[in-house]
Amino acid sequence: MRLFSLGALASFALSAFFVPSCATLHAQGAMPGMGQGGGQEKGAALSAMGPWLAELDAASYAQAWKDAGRTLQQKAPAEDWVRTMRATRTPFGPCQRRELLSAFGQPVPPGPGSGSQGGYFVIAQFDSFFPGKHAVENVVFEKQPDGSYKAAGYTIQPKG
Repeated sequence: MRLFSLGALASFALSAFFVPSCATLHAQGAMPGMGQGGGQEKGAALSAMGPWLAELDAASYAQAWKDAGRTLQQKAPAEDWVRTMRATRTPFGPCQRRELLSAFGQPVPPGPGSGSQGGYFVIAQFDSFFPGKHAVENVVFEKQPDGSYKAAGYTIQPKG
């Protein structure tokens, strides 16, 4: 099931990271699989993902769109984003647990036709658990000119 992403969303490498609460992202010890270099960038992006994913978890889709970066906003008008999220994310219900499978930084937009001028992206893949459902969430955050990170893409796919 496809939602919005930067072009064709990149493949994801696997590692492990546990997020005890769907509303909070934080490391318990080291973050395996984060790769060499860029650890601070990835950490900053993962920290920014927590509150944004909490908006999705609360079905606050219009607010999540407002809090997203220009890349996502240019790819999907607010009305389209909300409509698509209601059709694809809402059926999963409230998130019970989210585990980070991978996170890596990429200094160019992931995939062709992204419409971005370039920049630094952090791409994360989560193993997410909902009442009676299991899914994989792919989240892309882009570094903004002010140094902050904002959502640039999101997909969710049922697992198993």
